[in-house]
Amino acid sequence: MFSRGDVVKAPDPFGGHEGRPYIALSDDTHRFAGEEAIYAAITTTPRSEAIPITGSDFISGSLPVDPSFASPWALVTLKHDDVLKQEGTLDDQTTDRIGGNAAHYVDP
Repeated sequence: MFSRGDVVKAPDPFGGHEGRPYIALSDDTHRFAGEEAIYAAITTTPRSEAIPITGSDFISGSLPVDPSFASPWALVTLKHDDVLKQEGTLDDQTTDRIGGNAAHYVDP
């Protein structure tokens, strides 16, 4: 099971890549927390609304491209079994910032 703040690599429904990184935003109160979680996509493309992620934002692990950018509007639900690997874990401040921005897209 993955926890809020974990950065994972999973299949990419947005493009033709083998996998894409995502940040877990849901916590253990998610109805199906033992099976799946809500994630925001991470990209290497800077956009004005994207949240930058640098190596200093990780409490463990890293991403191969620094900086990378969380896309708080690109939310997906991923099954834990579909995750290819864990890349690391972001600190609470960065995770909360991404989650807070994502909330504005679903409850403006």
